[in-house]
Amino acid sequence: MRTVFVSAVLLAVAACAAAQTVGPAGKFYPTVTAAAEDNNLVAFAAALKDNDLSALVNNKNLSATIFAPSDEAFKALADSDDKAVQALLADADKMAEVLKYHVVPGATLTGARLVKLIEENKGKFSFKTSQGEKINATLVDGSVNINGVPVKAVDVQGGKVMIHTIADVLVPPSLVPKAKKADAKEGEAKAEKKSESGAAGVAASLLLALPVAVAALF
Repeated sequence: MRTVFVSAVLLAVAACAAAQTVGPAGKFYPTVTAAAEDNNLVAFAAALKDNDLSALVNNKNLSATIFAPSDEAFKALADSDDKAVQALLADADKMAEVLKYHVVPGATLTGARLVKLIEENKGKFSFKTSQGEKINATLVDGSVNINGVPVKAVDVQGGKVMIHTIADVLVPPSLVPKAKKADAKEGEAKAEKKSESGAAGVAASLLLALPVAVAALF
């Protein structure tokens, strides 16, 4: 499984680099995979296909918000020498859990709506994912972070699903080794503290309201 996954990711990233894949602002796509493939999320689309999750995200009746890791994030995962990462990549069931952890069912949230939810809930809003565990959205210097990971671009729509690009691959807490859990909690606590001290963040967060398919916010 790991060899297949790594090969698919590296091929996807290479294909993405060879073509201009950013869709025009405001373009609507019929499916999540079509939207991903046209907006520098080729590796994410390939990972969904390799783990039999394309049908889940492309269901025409699914309303959801997806925080999709960038192609660079998947390449970093594939290139990692970390034994825990290698074990994760080699386990098909766990990789499926990782991918579902990026999917928040129930609402199609734009970047602007996401910022508003965070602001209305004292700087932090939690979502239950398709995997079953929660992710936390916070504002850091006016910009959205998911579990401490920066959102890089917002508002690419495929069907009834809104896709936002994030800078790293999120791993469910249940799959993180205990030693790494402590580091993750410490990092997230620092991110939250920073967000609380950024009074100018509200004004900066208005950048997320721009109606563009791919906006480099970070």
